[in-house]
Amino acid sequence: MPLDEVKTAVGIDVGLKEFLTTSEGKTVPIQQTYRKTQAHLARAQRQLARKEKGSNRANKQKNKIARIHQRIGRIRENFHYNTAHNLVKKYDLIAVEDLNIKGLARTKLSKSILDAAWGKFINILESVAVKCSVRVVKVNPHGTSQNCSNCGTKVPKTLSMRLHECPKCGLAMDRDENAALNILDRALNEVGLILSRQCVAGGTPVEATAAARGGLVDGQPRAARNFRWFFRWKPPSYCLQLTGENVTRALVCVSDLLSLAIEFPKCLRLLYSHKNTYLAR
Repeated sequence: MPLDEVKTAVGIDVGLKEFLTTSEGKTVPIQQTYRKTQAHLARAQRQLARKEKGSNRANKQKNKIARIHQRIGRIRENFHYNTAHNLVKKYDLIAVEDLNIKGLARTKLSKSILDAAWGKFINILESVAVKCSVRVVKVNPHGTSQNCSNCGTKVPKTLSMRLHECPKCGLAMDRDENAALNILDRALNEVGLILSRQCVAGGTPVEATAAARGGLVDGQPRAARNFRWFFRWKPPSYCLQLTGENVTRALVCVSDLLSLAIEFPKCLRLLYSHKNTYLAR
Protein backbone atom coordinates (compact mmCIF):
# COMPACT_ATOMS: atom_id res chain seq x y z
CA MET A 1 0.00 0.00 0.00
CA PRO A 2 1.38 3.46 -0.87
CA LEU A 3 2.04 5.70 2.10
CA ASP A 4 -0.35 8.34 0.77
CA GLU A 5 -3.23 5.88 1.15
CA VAL A 6 -2.51 4.99 4.80
CA LYS A 7 -5.31 6.35 6.96
CA THR A 8 -5.01 4.34 10.19
CA ALA A 9 -1.97 3.00 12.02
CA VAL A 10 -1.35 1.03 15.19
CA GLY A 11 1.59 -0.22 17.20
CA ILE A 12 1.44 -3.58 18.94
CA ASP A 13 3.56 -4.84 21.82
CA VAL A 14 3.57 -8.61 22.35
CA GLY A 15 3.96 -10.00 25.83
CA LEU A 16 3.31 -12.84 28.25
CA LYS A 17 0.71 -11.17 30.49
CA GLU A 18 -1.36 -10.26 27.43
CA PHE A 19 -0.63 -11.72 24.03
CA LEU A 20 -0.53 -8.23 22.56
CA THR A 21 -1.38 -4.68 23.55
CA THR A 22 -2.15 -2.02 20.96
CA SER A 23 -1.25 1.65 21.07
CA GLU A 24 -4.95 2.34 21.59
CA GLY A 25 -4.90 0.43 24.88
CA LYS A 26 -6.73 -2.66 23.60
CA THR A 27 -5.46 -6.09 24.58
CA VAL A 28 -5.72 -9.64 23.27
CA PRO A 29 -5.56 -12.31 26.03
CA ILE A 30 -2.86 -14.92 25.78
CA GLN A 31 -3.87 -18.51 25.01
CA GLN A 32 -1.12 -20.61 26.66
CA THR A 33 -2.13 -23.59 24.54
CA TYR A 34 0.83 -25.78 25.47
CA ARG A 35 0.60 -25.09 29.21
CA LYS A 36 -3.08 -26.03 29.25
CA THR A 37 -2.32 -29.32 27.46
CA GLN A 38 1.00 -30.29 29.04
CA ALA A 39 -0.59 -32.39 31.81
CA HIS A 40 -2.43 -34.50 29.23
CA LEU A 41 0.73 -34.69 27.11
CA ALA A 42 2.86 -35.78 30.08
CA ARG A 43 0.37 -38.53 30.92
CA ALA A 44 0.52 -39.85 27.36
CA GLN A 45 4.32 -39.79 27.40
CA ARG A 46 4.43 -41.75 30.67
CA GLN A 47 2.17 -44.37 29.12
CA LEU A 48 4.60 -44.63 26.19
CA ALA A 49 7.53 -45.11 28.56
CA ARG A 50 5.86 -48.18 30.07
CA LYS A 51 5.35 -49.90 26.73
CA GLU A 52 7.84 -52.14 24.98
CA LYS A 53 9.88 -50.32 22.34
CA GLY A 54 8.98 -51.28 18.77
CA SER A 55 5.69 -52.93 19.73
CA ASN A 56 2.37 -52.13 18.08
CA ARG A 57 1.07 -50.57 21.30
CA ALA A 58 4.12 -48.31 21.51
CA ASN A 59 3.62 -47.18 17.90
CA LYS A 60 -0.05 -46.43 18.57
CA GLN A 61 0.93 -44.41 21.62
CA LYS A 62 3.49 -42.47 19.58
CA ASN A 63 0.80 -41.59 17.07
CA LYS A 64 -1.43 -40.45 19.92
CA ILE A 65 1.31 -38.14 21.24
CA ALA A 66 1.93 -36.80 17.74
CA ARG A 67 -1.79 -35.98 17.41
CA ILE A 68 -1.66 -34.06 20.71
CA HIS A 69 1.24 -31.98 19.41
CA GLN A 70 -0.57 -31.47 16.12
CA ARG A 71 -3.70 -30.27 17.94
CA ILE A 72 -1.64 -27.80 20.01
CA GLY A 73 -0.07 -26.40 16.84
CA ARG A 74 -3.38 -26.07 15.04
CA ILE A 75 -5.08 -24.29 17.95
CA ARG A 76 -2.18 -21.86 18.19
CA GLU A 77 -2.10 -21.27 14.45
CA ASN A 78 -5.85 -20.66 14.33
CA PHE A 79 -5.52 -18.10 17.13
CA HIS A 80 -2.69 -16.35 15.29
CA TYR A 81 -4.64 -16.15 12.02
CA ASN A 82 -7.76 -14.82 13.75
CA THR A 83 -5.75 -12.16 15.57
CA ALA A 84 -3.88 -11.18 12.39
CA HIS A 85 -7.09 -10.85 10.38
CA ASN A 86 -8.69 -8.69 13.08
CA LEU A 87 -5.72 -6.31 12.99
CA VAL A 88 -5.52 -6.18 9.21
CA LYS A 89 -9.23 -5.36 8.88
CA LYS A 90 -8.91 -2.32 11.17
CA TYR A 91 -5.59 -0.73 10.23
CA ASP A 92 -3.61 0.23 7.15
CA LEU A 93 -0.23 0.22 8.88
CA ILE A 94 0.84 -2.10 11.71
CA ALA A 95 4.05 -1.56 13.67
CA VAL A 96 5.72 -4.50 15.43
CA GLU A 97 9.04 -5.15 17.14
CA ASP A 98 11.82 -6.99 15.34
CA LEU A 99 12.41 -9.41 18.23
CA ASN A 100 15.30 -11.84 18.64
CA ILE A 101 13.18 -14.88 19.54
CA LYS A 102 16.15 -17.27 19.73
CA GLY A 103 17.85 -15.03 22.26
CA LEU A 104 14.68 -14.66 24.34
CA ALA A 105 14.19 -18.43 24.30
CA ARG A 106 17.43 -18.84 26.27
CA THR A 107 15.96 -17.11 29.32
CA LYS A 108 14.01 -18.65 32.21
CA LEU A 109 10.77 -17.67 30.45
CA SER A 110 11.60 -19.81 27.44
CA LYS A 111 8.59 -22.15 27.74
CA SER A 112 6.12 -19.27 27.90
CA ILE A 113 7.84 -17.42 25.06
CA LEU A 114 7.87 -20.44 22.77
CA ASP A 115 4.27 -21.24 23.73
CA ALA A 116 3.20 -17.72 22.69
CA ALA A 117 5.09 -18.15 19.37
CA TRP A 118 5.56 -14.45 18.69
CA GLY A 119 7.82 -15.09 15.72
CA LYS A 120 5.26 -17.29 13.98
CA PHE A 121 2.53 -14.77 14.69
CA ILE A 122 4.53 -11.95 13.09
CA ASN A 123 5.21 -14.13 10.03
CA ILE A 124 1.49 -14.88 9.75
CA LEU A 125 0.65 -11.21 10.21
CA GLU A 126 3.02 -10.27 7.40
CA SER A 127 1.56 -12.88 5.04
CA VAL A 128 -2.02 -11.80 5.78
CA ALA A 129 -1.06 -8.13 5.44
CA VAL A 130 0.48 -8.72 2.00
CA LYS A 131 -2.74 -10.31 0.76
CA CYS A 132 -4.82 -7.42 2.11
CA SER A 133 -2.42 -4.67 0.96
CA VAL A 134 -1.57 -3.59 4.52
CA ARG A 135 1.89 -2.38 5.47
CA VAL A 136 3.76 -4.05 8.37
CA VAL A 137 6.80 -2.20 9.72
CA LYS A 138 9.37 -3.82 12.02
CA VAL A 139 11.28 -1.55 14.40
CA ASN A 140 14.20 -1.90 16.77
CA PRO A 141 12.83 -3.11 20.14
CA HIS A 142 15.60 -1.53 22.23
CA GLY A 143 14.17 0.75 24.91
CA THR A 144 10.52 0.60 23.88
CA SER A 145 9.42 -0.50 27.36
CA GLN A 146 11.80 1.82 29.22
CA ASN A 147 11.38 5.11 27.34
CA CYS A 148 8.46 7.42 28.04
CA SER A 149 6.14 7.74 25.04
CA ASN A 150 5.30 11.34 25.97
CA CYS A 151 8.68 13.00 26.61
CA GLY A 152 11.23 10.32 25.67
CA THR A 153 12.79 10.09 29.14
CA LYS A 154 14.27 6.71 30.05
CA VAL A 155 12.39 5.23 33.02
CA PRO A 156 14.08 1.96 34.15
CA LYS A 157 11.61 -0.76 35.09
CA THR A 158 11.86 -4.39 36.11
CA LEU A 159 9.66 -7.01 34.49
CA SER A 160 7.38 -7.10 37.55
CA MET A 161 6.59 -3.37 37.29
CA ARG A 162 3.50 -3.20 35.11
CA LEU A 163 2.84 0.54 35.42
CA HIS A 164 4.83 3.21 33.60
CA GLU A 165 5.25 6.36 35.71
CA CYS A 166 7.42 9.11 34.26
CA PRO A 167 9.01 11.37 36.90
CA LYS A 168 9.61 14.14 34.34
CA CYS A 169 6.25 14.63 32.61
CA GLY A 170 4.03 12.74 35.09
CA LEU A 171 2.64 10.29 32.53
CA ALA A 172 1.14 7.17 34.15
CA MET A 173 -0.12 4.30 32.02
CA ASP A 174 0.26 0.58 31.45
CA ARG A 175 3.82 -0.29 30.45
CA ASP A 176 2.68 -2.39 27.47
CA GLU A 177 0.56 0.44 26.09
CA ASN A 178 3.49 2.82 26.56
CA ALA A 179 5.71 0.40 24.64
CA ALA A 180 3.12 0.11 21.87
CA LEU A 181 3.08 3.90 21.48
CA ASN A 182 6.88 3.94 21.23
CA ILE A 183 6.75 1.18 18.61
CA LEU A 184 4.22 3.16 16.57
CA ASP A 185 6.33 6.31 16.80
CA ARG A 186 9.46 4.50 15.61
CA ALA A 187 7.63 2.89 12.71
CA LEU A 188 6.20 6.18 11.49
CA ASN A 189 9.61 7.80 11.96
CA GLU A 190 11.04 5.10 9.73
CA VAL A 191 8.54 5.50 6.89
CA GLY A 192 8.19 9.29 7.30
CA LEU A 193 4.43 9.29 7.70
CA ILE A 194 2.27 11.87 9.44
CA LEU A 195 -1.22 10.99 10.66
CA SER A 196 -3.84 12.82 12.67
CA ARG A 197 -4.74 11.77 16.20
CA GLN A 198 -8.02 10.32 14.94
CA CYS A 199 -6.12 8.04 12.57
CA VAL A 200 -3.50 6.98 15.11
CA ALA A 201 -5.49 6.59 18.30
CA GLY A 202 -9.13 6.72 17.29
CA GLY A 203 -9.70 10.00 19.15
CA THR A 204 -11.29 13.28 18.13
CA PRO A 205 -9.22 15.33 15.69
CA VAL A 206 -9.28 18.53 17.78
CA GLU A 207 -5.60 19.02 17.20
CA ALA A 208 -3.44 16.99 14.89
CA THR A 209 -0.32 15.23 15.95
CA ALA A 210 2.68 14.08 14.03
CA ALA A 211 2.95 10.37 14.51
CA ALA A 212 6.58 10.91 15.34
CA ARG A 213 5.51 13.08 18.30
CA GLY A 214 6.70 16.24 16.61
CA GLY A 215 4.99 19.62 16.55
CA LEU A 216 2.30 20.73 19.02
CA VAL A 217 -0.14 18.37 20.71
CA ASP A 218 -2.69 19.61 23.25
CA GLY A 219 -0.96 22.98 23.05
CA GLN A 220 2.28 21.59 24.46
CA PRO A 221 5.54 21.48 22.45
CA ARG A 222 7.27 18.14 22.02
CA ALA A 223 11.00 17.57 22.25
CA ALA A 224 13.00 19.74 19.89
CA ARG A 225 14.69 16.76 18.27
CA ASN A 226 11.34 15.27 17.29
CA PHE A 227 10.09 18.64 16.09
CA ARG A 228 13.11 18.92 13.79
CA TRP A 229 12.38 15.43 12.46
CA PHE A 230 8.81 16.46 11.76
CA PHE A 231 9.90 18.85 9.04
CA ARG A 232 12.77 16.80 7.69
CA TRP A 233 10.74 14.04 6.10
CA LYS A 234 7.90 15.93 4.39
CA PRO A 235 7.89 19.38 2.77
CA PRO A 236 5.58 21.92 4.41
CA SER A 237 3.22 22.03 1.43
CA TYR A 238 2.49 18.34 1.99
CA CYS A 239 2.20 18.60 5.75
CA LEU A 240 -0.40 21.36 5.52
CA GLN A 241 -2.88 18.88 4.07
CA LEU A 242 -2.59 16.47 6.97
CA THR A 243 -2.04 18.50 10.11
CA GLY A 244 -4.31 20.49 12.42
CA GLU A 245 -4.56 24.18 13.18
CA ASN A 246 -1.69 24.47 15.65
CA VAL A 247 0.80 22.51 13.56
CA THR A 248 -0.38 24.35 10.45
CA ARG A 249 0.57 27.66 12.00
CA ALA A 250 4.00 26.30 12.86
CA LEU A 251 4.42 25.01 9.31
CA VAL A 252 3.49 28.39 7.84
CA CYS A 253 6.18 30.00 9.98
CA VAL A 254 8.71 27.42 8.86
CA SER A 255 7.64 27.89 5.25
CA ASP A 256 8.29 31.62 5.57
CA LEU A 257 11.68 30.92 7.12
CA LEU A 258 12.56 28.60 4.25
CA SER A 259 11.53 31.23 1.73
CA LEU A 260 13.68 33.77 3.54
CA ALA A 261 16.60 31.35 3.52
CA ILE A 262 16.21 30.93 -0.23
CA GLU A 263 16.09 34.68 -0.86
CA PHE A 264 18.93 35.54 1.53
CA PRO A 265 21.78 34.51 -0.83
CA LYS A 266 20.19 36.60 -3.60
CA CYS A 267 20.15 39.62 -1.30
CA LEU A 268 23.80 39.08 -0.44
CA ARG A 269 24.76 38.90 -4.12
CA LEU A 270 22.77 42.06 -4.81
CA LEU A 271 24.46 43.92 -1.97
CA TYR A 272 27.88 42.73 -3.12
CA SER A 273 27.24 43.92 -6.67
CA HIS A 274 26.30 47.41 -5.38
CA LYS A 275 28.87 47.63 -2.61
CA ASN A 276 30.66 50.56 -4.22
CA THR A 277 27.45 52.58 -4.42
CA TYR A 278 26.64 51.98 -0.76
CA LEU A 279 30.20 52.71 0.34
CA ALA A 280 30.19 56.01 -1.55
CA ARG A 281 27.12 57.09 0.37
